[in-house]
Amino acid sequence: MPYWNTQDQQKLKWPQTFVLARAYLDQLRADASGLPADRIASARSTLASAERRSGDDRKARAHAAGLAAERRCRIVERRSRR
Repeated sequence: MPYWNTQDQQKLKWPQTFVLARAYLDQLRADASGLPADRIASARSTLASAERRSGDDRKARAHAAGLAAERRCRIVERRSRR
């Protein structure tokens, strides 16, 4: 177990998939303090482009899209704490 939780709640780690990425985008869109519509559209476009690729190019583009999404999520999270 990578950590100790007195309530014994296991930490779930979802596999990185395009479906999961789109689910996160849906959550960001639904959140009132989430990303603007143009950023969501841009991220969806980037994901669709990566998904159409194959092999190492697909992995590299998907990884880059994931990193960008993580940065956006952190920004939204910081805004929501204010």
